[in-house]
Amino acid sequence: MTDSATISNIRLENIRIHSDYRTGGLIGTAMNSTIENCNISGIITVGKSAAQVGSLVGTSLNSKIRYSFSTATIDGEDSASGDSGGSLGGLIGSMNNSLLSNSFFNGKIERIVLFSGGLVGAVTHNSVIENSYVTTNASLHQRTFEWDTSELHKSTLNILPQSL
Repeated sequence: MTDSATISNIRLENIRIHSDYRTGGLIGTAMNSTIENCNISGIITVGKSAAQVGSLVGTSLNSKIRYSFSTATIDGEDSASGDSGGSLGGLIGSMNNSLLSNSFFNGKIERIVLFSGGLVGAVTHNSVIENSYVTTNASLHQRTFEWDTSELHKSTLNILPQSL
């Protein structure tokens, strides 16, 4: 966990992490922090009760993540019901009042939970995603989702395709 930290210019290669809750390849929980120019490769394996898992950051609270990317794989065993109640994203598991900008995910997500996304699993409370993308080479586990968009108006999404 970080609180009021600045983390920059970090490259972690071939990570191997096995965890379930607030798990990130770089940071589990980032609070009031800035993360920039960081990248991750390797494998994060999660169990049946996975929640707030991202290849870069598990949970981002009042933080900024910029100019970062991941080529990691997130995998694990599906829960008996097909999903757990958590959030899992290519870069960030969940964002709350945070910024993700100029970043991308080019890895694989082989484990699905209730809120799963190529960049971020759950985006809430005034969070902003801008100039960020999932590459066409990224792989997401096949699944159909029904999204609750009632809270989406509180966040700003400006996701650009890879070609821009």
